[in-house]
Amino acid sequence: MGTKKEVRIAELFWFVNPHHFTTVAFHSVGFCFQNLDEFDANINFIPNLLYSLLMVSNELKESYKGTTFKVFQPRIEIRIDKINPELESLLSENDIDEWSYITADNPYSKQLSDEQNKQRFQELVQMAGIYSFYEGEGVGEDPAWKPEKSILIIGITRDKAISIGNYFEQNAIVVGRKGNPAELLMLR
Repeated sequence: MGTKKEVRIAELFWFVNPHHFTTVAFHSVGFCFQNLDEFDANINFIPNLLYSLLMVSNELKESYKGTTFKVFQPRIEIRIDKINPELESLLSENDIDEWSYITADNPYSKQLSDEQNKQRFQELVQMAGIYSFYEGEGVGEDPAWKPEKSILIIGITRDKAISIGNYFEQNAIVVGRKGNPAELLMLR
């Protein structure tokens, strides 16, 4: 009987975030409900939790969609759902189809010190070392949020980019393929 209730909760979380079914679902079940009595006492909490998760996710998406993902050299400005001619030229010149734009700053939107972010950026650069990459920064519309040092990595697969984004505990990364608009990929 307990298993059926846990599966139902897992399915609800899977509905919210299909990319991380096991991570989100089972971690949340263990964290929120230690036993069946606690589950029964909190059953009405689930719709409110789901609503909160969806609202945060939508707010983050809108914030990321308003961000300009800049590359310093060559000068490129990537926007979500847009094709960038300078990026297309860079991909063509290098005979590459896939790319990603990733930061290591501020894991899960928790602002870290400049020194902590600098260390994380250096680790990101080391991880990306087997690819061609170009430094830049993500600049959001909110002036209270500092630009985040980032890199455009060309030739990286979507799966590898997701792996790096998850390693650095990012909410999202930007990915794309030659001839297609930049895509915001939510990781949590």
